[in-house]
Amino acid sequence: TAGAVDPQEVATRAAVDLRWMPAAGIVDAVRALELPAGPGAVWGGGHAPAMTKIRRHVRARRTFPRGAVQVLGYW
Repeated sequence: TAGAVDPQEVATRAAVDLRWMPAAGIVDAVRALELPAGPGAVWGGGHAPAMTKIRRHVRARRTFPRGAVQVLGYW
């Protein structure tokens, strides 16, 4: 069985860029992403302090429609 830090296979037919990474460095990884032009949406969930930084970063870089950014701190 996979542990909490082991990558998990996620099957989807959606057109997504899904990356499995440890919590350390996730904020820097998101800041380094080049977001595509045009409308879009962002979803993320994880450690609350990191998610707060990511939410602020995403909202500052792009104007998403209301409700298109859901970045949630869970613990």
